[in-house]
Amino acid sequence: MIEICNITKKYSRHIALDNVSFTIKKNAVVGLLGQNGAGKTTLMDIMAGCNKADSGKIFIHNTLITDKPGEYKNYIAYVPEHPPLYSDMTVLEYINFVAELKAVLKADRKAHIQEILTLTGLEKVAKRLIRNLSKGYKQRIGIAQALIGNAEILIFDEPTVGLDPKQIHDILELIKKLSHNKTIIISSHRLYEIQEICNEYIILHKGVLKHSGQINPTQQGNCIIELLIDNKDISIIDKISPIQFVNKVRKSNVSFINGLELRTLLIDCSGDCFPEKTLNVLLHSNDITIYGLRRIKEDIEHIFLELTKE
Repeated sequence: MIEICNITKKYSRHIALDNVSFTIKKNAVVGLLGQNGAGKTTLMDIMAGCNKADSGKIFIHNTLITDKPGEYKNYIAYVPEHPPLYSDMTVLEYINFVAELKAVLKADRKAHIQEILTLTGLEKVAKRLIRNLSKGYKQRIGIAQALIGNAEILIFDEPTVGLDPKQIHDILELIKKLSHNKTIIISSHRLYEIQEICNEYIILHKGVLKHSGQINPTQQGNCIIELLIDNKDISIIDKISPIQFVNKVRKSNVSFINGLELRTLLIDCSGDCFPEKTLNVLLHSNDITIYGLRRIKEDIEHIFLELTKE
């Protein structure tokens, strides 16, 4: 549904995004991860049409967005970290104002607004001034304005920052409801949130796409093997990748121990197997010394920390 092709963005000499490419399927819920300065907000701004890439292309439904910019705006709605609200308006006045901006038909407007107020839990505060509401309600208003017009794709930038535990729970439950018929991209530093509500994830580091994968905690038999070898033996990846139970081999950090330059490989394995034995045989038959080989827990936090190590 969404294809991001070789997106690059520079600010003076700083490269915010460096040749980033990935694909998002319809109705996927994708977590966008990265440290501060990784390029997440820049990427979301470009996808939402708030910023322009220096090079690269974005396709939606196989259509280049620059060919039909007006139609593209109808597909995507953006909820920034701090939604721009008019605090001197009531909630209902503001949502009506957004509906006018998005050219929602007058015949449909009242029912459409009522449906969104109900979905976002804003009915009881519809006639209150926005400035008098809590941050949690303001976040809901930001989501409500994005839902006006029934965009297929929703982009959330840190939707739970500054909220209390109850507000965080409510916002996550709302996003779960929306995910039933929307494609959602959500940026968050809270890895447990991504693990809870997303089914895919993308990791950016210093403007580079480091890794993307699926979140499927219920799938049995899967594991990650952490392999430590001499960096000069890195070509062994070409022999590990074709193994039947290997889904992907990822290069992780380089470390220097006792004068040796060692490379960590993360090997995604599937099926009820014992990959340690097969990898042992393969490496020894190629005269490669194993400095570390262990099975590790498969979770986003471990992958994120490994891939973003300096």
